[in-house]
Parts: sequence; C-alpha cells; structure tokens
Amino acid sequence: MLGGSVSQIIGTLESNGKVFIVNPAGIVFGANSVVNVQSLVASTLDISNEDFVKGNYVFNQDKDQAIASVINQGLIKVNDDGTLALVGGKVVNNGILEAKNGTVYLLAGQSITIQDLDNPLISYKVTADNKAVNLGEIVSKRAYLLANKVANGYTSASQFADVISASDSARKATITANGEVLLYGASESELVQQTNFTDAQLAANISNQSGLVVINGTINASNAAGTGGTVTVLGDTVSLESSALVDASGNQGGQVYLGGDLQGTGELKLAANTSVAQGAVVNVSGNQGDAGKAISWGNTANYDGSFYATSVNGNGGFIETSGNSLSLGTNVFVDTRSTYGTTGNWLLDPDSILVVNSSPSWSKINTFVNSTSRNYSASNLTSLSGPEFSADDAVAARTRATYTFITDSDIQTYLKTTGVTLTARKHVDFYYVNITATDAGAGDLTVYARQFVNFTESEINLSGSLNIYDGNTSPAYFNVTDSCITAANIRYTNSSSSEAEVVGIVNINNSTLNATSGGIYLNTSDEVTIENASKLYATNITIHGSEITIQNDDTLLCATDVTVNGTGKLKVTDNAKVNATATVSFYTQDSELEVDENSEINSDNITLNASKVNVTDATLNGTNNLTITAAREDGDRNEIFIKDNAVLKAANISINAGDSSSSLSIENTQLTASNNASLTSTSVEIKGSTFKVDNHLEANASSELCVTSNSEVNASTINFTAGVTLNVDSSNITAKKDLSLCSTTSGINLISSNLSAQNVNVSSNLQTTVSNSTLNGTTSVNLNVGTTAAISSSSKLLSANEVNVKAGSIEVNTSSEVNATIVNATSTGSLTIDSAKVVGTEVDLNASSTATIRNGSNVNGANNTNISGRSVTVTGQNTLVNGSNIKVVASESIEVSSCATINATKNASLNATRTLTISCATVKSPETSLHSGQGITINRSNVSGENNLTITSNSGNTNVSNSNLSSTNVTVNVSTLNLCASNVNGTKKVLVNASENLNVTGRSNITSEVITLDSDNRLLVTGNAKVNATVCVTITSDELINVSCNSEINSPVINITGKDVSVVRNAKLNSTDSVTVNGSSSVTVNSSTINGTQGLCCIRT
Repeated sequence: MLGGSVSQIIGTLESNGKVFIVNPAGIVFGANSVVNVQSLVASTLDISNEDFVKGNYVFNQDKDQAIASVINQGLIKVNDDGTLALVGGKVVNNGILEAKNGTVYLLAGQSITIQDLDNPLISYKVTADNKAVNLGEIVSKRAYLLANKVANGYTSASQFADVISASDSARKATITANGEVLLYGASESELVQQTNFTDAQLAANISNQSGLVVINGTINASNAAGTGGTVTVLGDTVSLESSALVDASGNQGGQVYLGGDLQGTGELKLAANTSVAQGAVVNVSGNQGDAGKAISWGNTANYDGSFYATSVNGNGGFIETSGNSLSLGTNVFVDTRSTYGTTGNWLLDPDSILVVNSSPSWSKINTFVNSTSRNYSASNLTSLSGPEFSADDAVAARTRATYTFITDSDIQTYLKTTGVTLTARKHVDFYYVNITATDAGAGDLTVYARQFVNFTESEINLSGSLNIYDGNTSPAYFNVTDSCITAANIRYTNSSSSEAEVVGIVNINNSTLNATSGGIYLNTSDEVTIENASKLYATNITIHGSEITIQNDDTLLCATDVTVNGTGKLKVTDNAKVNATATVSFYTQDSELEVDENSEINSDNITLNASKVNVTDATLNGTNNLTITAAREDGDRNEIFIKDNAVLKAANISINAGDSSSSLSIENTQLTASNNASLTSTSVEIKGSTFKVDNHLEANASSELCVTSNSEVNASTINFTAGVTLNVDSSNITAKKDLSLCSTTSGINLISSNLSAQNVNVSSNLQTTVSNSTLNGTTSVNLNVGTTAAISSSSKLLSANEVNVKAGSIEVNTSSEVNATIVNATSTGSLTIDSAKVVGTEVDLNASSTATIRNGSNVNGANNTNISGRSVTVTGQNTLVNGSNIKVVASESIEVSSCATINATKNASLNATRTLTISCATVKSPETSLHSGQGITINRSNVSGENNLTITSNSGNTNVSNSNLSSTNVTVNVSTLNLCASNVNGTKKVLVNASENLNVTGRSNITSEVITLDSDNRLLVTGNAKVNATVCVTITSDELINVSCNSEINSPVINITGKDVSVVRNAKLNSTDSVTVNGSSSVTVNSSTINGTQGLCCIRT
C-alpha cells in the first residue's frame, strides 16, 4: 500500500492463506477488528518483491523515512501452527494475538530479518524510537518481542510515554507460550546484529546501549503436564516492575534468563542494569520433577522481588541474582525447597562481599578491610532478598574497589527456604556474623571467590552444607579465624567435586569446623595450616595441599577417616592431635612428614607415607594397623626417624623405608604391637627403645641393623636380618618362642646384651662376636657362623635343652659360659675354650682343626663329654674337663698339660691318631683309657683309673716320667715304654706289654698284687727302680732282661724269663716264696742279691 495513508482494519478479515499487509504509513487493527487467517505479516517496513515471492521475511526501511507504527486493538488469530508477525518502527498490541502452536512476533526496527521460522533467528538494526509493546494478550507456542525498547504490561517509564498512557494502567498484559519467549531490547548500532551474538560480538558494534526491556505483566511459559518453557529477557536495561510475573513452572521446571547468562559469562547479551522490584515474581518450580533455573544478571543489579524454584518430589532448582555491583532489597525472597527432594541453591555474584551482623561496628569494619579510599557505613548495607549473591572484589580496599555488604540475618532468612551462593570475583568475608539455619529442608551455603574467602569471629550453624569454591587463580586464600562453623559438609574445592584442586592458601586459626553428616574437604595445590586450638570434626576429613601443617596446643582433627595428601612437607606438631575411628592417612611424595612435639595420631588404621618421615616426641596409636612408609620417585634417599620419647601402638605395625638407599632409626621410643611388627630399610637402628610385640617382630636391613643403648625388645617371635652387620649392644631382646638374628653377608656383634627365647638362633656369614652378653634359650641356643664365633667377656650361652654352635672357628673365653643339657660345638676350623665354662649333660666339642681348652676353663658333661679335633689341647692351671664319660679324640695329637685336669666319674678316653701328651696334668676316672697311634708322653702328671687304666700305643715311644699311674688294674700295651721316676700302682694288677722295649728307670715304682712286665725286645729295670707285688711279678722278654743299678723286685713269687737275663750292679730280687730266673741264652748275676725266703731259688740257662 503506497497511498501514504494508514491502513485500518476495523472489521473482519478471513483467509485460508497467508496474508501480507505492508504499508510504510502505518497499520491499525481496530478495537472491533477480527482477523482469522492461516498466517499474517503486517509490516510498515518494506519487503522486496523477490523476498516476498520467495517467502523470505526480510524487512527494511530507509534511514531517513519516518517511523510508522503497527497497532493491534482487536483480535488477530492464525492457524495453530501459523506465524503472526507485526513488524514496524513501533509495534503495540492492545488486543489479542493468537497462534496456539505457532509463533508470534512483535518486532520494531529499521531492519528486521527472520531467518528461520522453525528455530527463529532474528537479524536487526534499531534506532532509539523503535519500540515493541504488549499491553494485551498473546497466546502462542513461541513469542518474540524485539525492539530498542520492549515492554510487556503497563509502565510509567518515560521511554514509553508516546505509546503507553495512564489509561493503559488497568490493562493486564499477558504472554502465554509454553515453548519459548524472547524479549530483546536491542542496542543501537550502525551494523546489522543478530539475536544469537555473544555479548562480546555485540559490544564490538554497539554505538549506544539504550536497549530497554520492562516487564510489568505476565509471561506464562508454564506446563503442568511437562517441562516449563524458556523465557529470555535481554537488554541493556532490564526491569521487572511490581506486577511482573514470569512463570516457567511445570511438572518439571523450565528456565528464565533475565539480563544475561550464568554469572555474566557473556554467551548471551548482558545487561548493564537489571532490577527486579518488590512484588515481581519469577517462578521455575517443578512438581513431580526437578525445579528449573532462573538466572538474573546485571552489571549493576538490584533485586527486591520473589524467586521460586521449588519442587514436591524432585529437587529444588537454581536461582541466580548477580551483578558486578549488587543490591538486594529487604523484600527479596527466594525459595528452592523440596518436599521430598533436596533443597536447591541461590547464587549471589557481586565483586566483593562482606557479610556483617545486623549492628556492625563500622570502625572495625573499615580497619578490617584496610579502607583508604572510603569509609563504609550503614548506607552501604545491601539487603539480601534471594539465595544467590555475587561480588567481584578480591582485595577490595587495596584495589579501591567497593564491597557489597550483606547482613547475616538476610542470609539466615534465605537459608531457611533455599541454598545460598555468594560469588565474588575477589573477596567474600564473613566478619563477626552469626548465622543459624538448621530447620529441616534448609539449604546449602556456597561461597565462590577467585581470591579470598575469610571467616572472622563468626559462628555458622547449618543443616545444609558449606561449599567454598575457588576460581583456581593465584593468589587465593581461605581463612577461618576465631570462628565456629557447623554444617552437613564443609568443602574448599575448585568445583562441586571434592576432588577438584584449587590454588589457594588455607589457614584455620583458633576455629572449629564441624561436618555433622558428611565430610570436611580442603583441596588446594597451596599451603594448608590448621593451628592454635582449631578443631575439625567430621565423618571424613580430606586435606590436599602442598605444605600442610597441623599445629599448636589442643588443635584437633577428629573423624571416622582422615586423609592428608601433600606435594610438600606435612607436619603435625606442638601438641596437635589427629583422631579417627577408622583410618588416618598422610601422604606426600618426594618430601617430608613430621609428627613431633608431643603430638598424637589416634585411629584404627594409621598410614604415614613420605620420602622422609620424622616422628619425634609424638604418639601414634593405631588400634589395628600402623604403617609408616618412606618412598620416593626421584631416586634420593628414603629416611624414617622415630625418636625422643615417641610412642607407637597398634595391633600391627609396619615401618618400611625401602631396601635401596634408605635408613630407619628408632631412638628412645616405645613400640607396642598386640599382633605383629615389621621394620624394613637399607639400615635399621633401634636405640634406647622399648619394643613390646605380642606376636611376631621382624626387622630386615639390606645393610646394617643395630640394637643399642639399653633397648628392650620383647615379642613372641623375633626375626632380625641384616644384609651386612647386625649389632646388638647394651640391650635386651626377649622372645617367647623363637628369636633369630641373621647377617647374610657379614657378621653379628652381641655386646653387653641379653637374648632370651625358647629358641635363640644366631646366623652370620662372617664372624659372630658375643661379648659380655647372655643368650638364653629354654629349648635351644643355636649359633651358625661362617667364620669365627667369639664368645667372650663373661658371656653366657644358656639353655635348659641344647646349645649348638657351628662355625668356621669357635672361641669361648674370658669367664664366659655355655650351659645346657646338650652342648654341641662344631668348628670347621679351630675351637678354643679359654678361661670359660662349658657345662651340660651332654657336651660335644668338635673341631676340624685344633680344639683347645685352657686357662682355668671348665668343660663338664654330666653324662658325656666328647672333645674332638685334629689336635686337642687341655691346658692351664685349674683347667678342668669333667663328666661321667669323657671322650677326647684327635686325628693328630692330644695334649693335657699345665695343671689341667680330666676327671670322669665313669670313663675317660683319650685317643690320638698320632701323639698323646699329658704334662703336669691329671687324668682320672673309674675307667681310664689312653691311646695313641704314635706314642704317648706322660710327664709330671697323675693318671688314674679307679677300676682300670689302659694305656695303648701302636708305635713310637710311650714315655712316663715323674708321674703317677694308678688303678685297680693297670694295663699298658705299647711299642716302647719308658718309665722314669714314676709310680705305677695297680691295686690288683699291672700288666705292661711293650712290643719293642720296656724301660723302668729313675727310681720308678711299680706296685700291685700281680705285676706282669713283657717286652718283645729289651726290658730294663734300672736306676733304683722298684717293682713290688704282693702276689707275683712276671717279667718276660724275647730278648734282653736287665735288672740293675740298685733296682729291686719284691714279690712272693718272681718269674723272670728272657733270652739274656742279667741281675747286676747291686740289684735285688726278694721273694717270700720263690724266684725263678730263666735265660734261654744266658743268665748273669753280678754284685746283686737274689733272695728266696722259703729257700726256693731257681736259675736256668
């Protein structure tokens, strides 16, 4: 229509087709008009013939052309799925627009393009006078209102004075659309924009931010049977006035966006100013399903209306009322409760937030925030009217940014009906506040700040959770000072996940944190300090940081489970306590863990894991398991130090520093395990400590293992193994059953110590030294030594049953004692008993080389004493070998000398393959047997056999000088016997048989009832020798018999038979019965006396 007049439709227009009305002068649908068509486009903007023919919705107006209006006062109705578009310079609906399942457009601008009717995308270019107003009723599935200025409902705003008058105030404007509603206040620009542009894209082209949207009527996008619709209200200024109702409720709640998107992200156009007046209502509630979300943003935002995101059977929804500069009116109300589900959340998101009490001390507040740019006062208070609030001021005073002030009473009020989220780009501070929200259904308090979250002199008591979220920017801090916080859960994390790490320093100072039904989660990549009598109570306490410190008197962590993980140093110090009923776990990789200064960790299970663990003057009390591990991945040395009155208690204790380049030192410590304990390291040191282990104690060192300085080690079974040296010095080790000490490649040193067990087992690859120590095994003591077993300095090896020593060489000396029922000592080299005692019922001393008993030693086998070696030496004054049966065997020689004594109560047997020497010694027993393969020497000694004394030698000379041989029966079977200045006393019989020569010289005396001297070669009785028999003397020789040089043979009967017999040089043969001298070759009697008292003397030749 080009006539220049306004088109007026005042009657009825019907069509089953699409109707286009284009008139640059204006279009008016009168109050009584009725339009019923398939689709309708009414535009005062022009459309080209080509776009018209193609069905393109592209409308333009020349820049200098006057603005014309499209006004509807009647009823316009299109098919259910039709399109109803009113496009012009100004568009006003006072009547009814209906497209039940279709789309209604009210679009005002210089250039308008609807690009896609199914998913509408609108391109536009507007001026300040372009306005779209709905004062009537719109019914559709989708409704789009776009202009520089958009209104739904009456408003007295001056920007709409030319299209809305006071007479319109009674109108009830409604938009009913269960799909999507868009009210778009477009900014002025020289360029064509699109409704899907981000805020950054729009800002690059905007020439004037004059876009305005006012809602003072109803937008109904509810859906009782399904999900509520989506309502989006965008503009440079967005205002919901007192009669505004935005309803996107449903069986499941819908979505509402006012002035922007979540936290002003900018995916949508962001409002410079957003206000929600008292009386305005936004509703995204659900019924059976979850409630939806309502997000309101303005760079400057003022909220004083009501927001609902409730549910019956689902969960409460999400409400955000945010802005860089945020003001909350006294009437703001937010409700996100659920009857049977969980309460939703309210987000507040300004720059920086300071929560204060209702009557704050402003001088203290200004001091607290270190304000230099301004003085805050009561006029700065913001009344919180909803559960979400956002501020952006991290170091407000320092950056001269302002705080948004909120009172604790406002937060407390809203927590009763919803969760509250406070978000700030910089600070959120709670200063001298008291918030109690413990009613059933009360919401969570969530605080998000990119830099600081501080609680100072405050008390927070919630039935919901307290969530502290950090934007993961540095510097960031979470401080709780002189405060008490109680909540279901307490979290400091990067997101809603307790495993998401933040960048922030945590300090809890003289405060109490109590998680009543869940956990406390502090998760940061920076330092954590809990100090000055702070107390944390929870089911689970999880702390992650770099360096973590728990310190000072009465500081306490108390939970079911406590987990502390760090990347740096961990400390529990200065009387701090960590208590858990289930588990305590401390872990740091490639760094240090310290528990010291009278601190305590108490739990059913305790795990400490670090590259270096230091427990000093502290108590670790694990009811079940205590595990201390030093492990690192950088290849450096692992270390565990437990010292200075430390106390370790648990059923099972495991301390493991690793077996490669590590050390474990336990000094002045009490370790108590009701079951088992194990120690593992490259080197293990137990110094001045007390161990009490009810079951098994094991220590494994790949290098050295030391137990020193009056340590007391007690267990049922003990197994200590060292790869190199094992030292026990000035300590006591006691096991109820088995005690095993082992050095796999080196030796063992037991010095000034006591080892006691049912079985004591000592095994070393090299030397074992027992010095001034006692090894007491009620069943056995076993030493298995690769080289030398040295038992010295008053040491004792004691057992009620047996002592077994097996070594390369054995040395028992300096007042040491081996005492057992059975003593077995076996040496592959030498065996030496020096100034020591070996006592038992059965004593076996065996050496592959030399066996030496000397210097006053006492070897006593009550039943049997067996001594063997290549050579055996028993020597020294007061050296004594005792026993019922004594058997000494040598593959080469035996020597008994220097006032030594061998004393057997039954049998004494000395058997040498080569030589046997008894010098200045005593050998005695009822049955004494001396045997040598190559000769016997007895000098200045006493050898006796109470019943029998048997001396035998296969070859060589048997020399008896200045000695006494005595027995009831003396039997000598040797090759050659040289008896010089000695006494042979056989009570009944003396029998001497020499296969070579027999020489009785040097005042020797042979005395017995019956004496038989026999030699296969030469037999001499000379040099004042005497042979005295009470019954008979028989002397025989196959060769020479010589009795001479003042020697005497006295006996009732004397029989001398030989080849050549001579009685010369004042010799005497005295007989009381008869004397018979037979010489098969000759008999010589010269200067001698042969006297037969009864007169019988027979000499034959």
